[in-house]
Amino acid sequence: MKKLVRRGPLQWGMACGEWLTFQDERKAQYPGWWFEHEVPEGTSVRVLEDAVAVLVERHEILRTTFDVDEDGCPEQRVWSPERVEVHALAAADPDQLQAFRTRDFLVDSEWPCRFGRVRRGTGAPALLACFSHIAVDNRAKEILKHDLAVIMESVLAKRSPDLPPVEWQPLDYALYERSEKTSALRRRAEEYWADALDRIPVATFNIGEAPETVRYVDCRSSPRSAIGQLERVAEKIEVPMSAVFAAVFGIALGAATGQEVVPLDVTTHGRVSRNALNVVAPLARAVIIPGVLLADQSFGDFARGLHRLTFQANRYSMVDTLEYTEWRAVVNGRKGGEIGSRIALNFMYKQEGGHHAADAPSRSGPQWESTVGDPVEYRSFSHHLYVAVSGSGARLEFLVSGNEAVVGRGNTEAIARSITDLLACLDDDPDRQVGDLRGAVAGLFAASFRDSLRGEPVFSRGDAFRPDSIDAALRAHAGVRAVSTRLEEGALVADVAVSQPSLTEGELFAFLKSQRSYRAVSRTVPDRIRVERRAMSVDPGVGRDAVAASDAEAALVDCVRAVNRLGSADARLSYAECGGRFFRAPAVLRRLRSLGYEGLKRNDLQLPCSLSVLSERLDPTHDQTPTHGLAS
Repeated sequence: MKKLVRRGPLQWGMACGEWLTFQDERKAQYPGWWFEHEVPEGTSVRVLEDAVAVLVERHEILRTTFDVDEDGCPEQRVWSPERVEVHALAAADPDQLQAFRTRDFLVDSEWPCRFGRVRRGTGAPALLACFSHIAVDNRAKEILKHDLAVIMESVLAKRSPDLPPVEWQPLDYALYERSEKTSALRRRAEEYWADALDRIPVATFNIGEAPETVRYVDCRSSPRSAIGQLERVAEKIEVPMSAVFAAVFGIALGAATGQEVVPLDVTTHGRVSRNALNVVAPLARAVIIPGVLLADQSFGDFARGLHRLTFQANRYSMVDTLEYTEWRAVVNGRKGGEIGSRIALNFMYKQEGGHHAADAPSRSGPQWESTVGDPVEYRSFSHHLYVAVSGSGARLEFLVSGNEAVVGRGNTEAIARSITDLLACLDDDPDRQVGDLRGAVAGLFAASFRDSLRGEPVFSRGDAFRPDSIDAALRAHAGVRAVSTRLEEGALVADVAVSQPSLTEGELFAFLKSQRSYRAVSRTVPDRIRVERRAMSVDPGVGRDAVAASDAEAALVDCVRAVNRLGSADARLSYAECGGRFFRAPAVLRRLRSLGYEGLKRNDLQLPCSLSVLSERLDPTHDQTPTHGLAS
């Protein structure tokens, strides 16, 4: 019988996102990892189980479950070592093997690993090892592969494995993250992000709202010349290949949007200290960096600047991952739009065995294949633009996936083509200026740019906005006669003529925030509101208090207040602005379901729209009348 050895908090990183998804949906956020280790013919299942037992005893994470503590916070529970079954799968068909590899783990009740004896494509026997993403990331997988190889060799030779002791288990690192030793680093990280997040622009593609359903344009290419081009440019300007590609994508994005500041969501490994390098746990996290495109700057300087920003983001990533998301959501709520605009860059190429610059001619004519998917619901986590680089050695693959409603099909395809065009330009001359490079691909965006953005973009301190959207939202207030939103000295200002003498700027801000759409793409809240009053008699019942809150709104407000132990919660504010904690979001949804309401997902509570707007998405699940005001 399993015995609980110890328990404690979850380490920061993507494991927190996996924990949230499982708490809400009882499934994994991302597919897990697996690998096969070839073994000699005739190796018995019992011998394989002996090797697995050593691996599981060595690494606590493989005998850990993930649940909640008494306060509702993420918790990991480490159990005493036990033998783990190795399933006999040599006769399994491909579908059975795929199901074995991909089946989600019930991580609150079962260990996050499973093993099977299989036959490889060559017919050779192998041990198949599968892991949940809440326990293992790519770095951790490589450590486990190495350790299993050493252990298997020693078990077959009937001797002890020659492996150093594991100094840091995931729970050790989780406690270290929260210890006094890291307090100064955590404070510096909080100060860094308080300033950095405020400088990240809202929106990149200047449309007001995405539709209810969207389609994705996927552009794929495997250009033979690209790996050589990346290697040569990286070597000449002395930056990693990932920084070269990030800079190329940033210039393509700038050419597509006309913006000088392009925000990129990048994934950092999160291993900010030496003792984290060999921790078997998913420590990676996504952070935002702003790329500033200066026309007279050389490409090398731009790429080096992006590399420094990424390094800084990783250096200051010693923060509670969920807390970082809350900080970001509060900024989103204040501006009425999402900073970063869901533009993600994932560089997953793995360099193997020296250079590949001579593996293919530099002029191989890259071909892009473009497909458009079926309509899907626009969700709070739907990306606007996702770019991935994958492969290893001489094989490299590009994927550019764009939200057709936000980015546009023409823009997505043009961004894809401009990436390979820019690589060819830089291969000839890596010292070219950013302005020249933007000009070299600008022609690709001439028609699609105007169509996608529905007119020329308007920016305030880097934020994209639509004056007509802000004006229309303010005109919905019964006490507003006229509105005009404009830029003044870089600030976004709304001049509002009112018919209610008592109406204040603060009340108009609150009203505007209450109208924020959950599908808003561009910024919807100005920096300032100036009120112009005209004396007249007004019915005091007209205005923001004229309509009583619905039962659904009252239920949502009550759940947010009670679960987060807040004295009050304002329906005009977003969940984060009210003080709602993201780790409590699953509990909020469970409480809503107990009151008879469905319709919200966990990610919806991260949106910049108000609780009032979110409540419009709630549907009663049965005819009972909800009872509000439950004790907290």
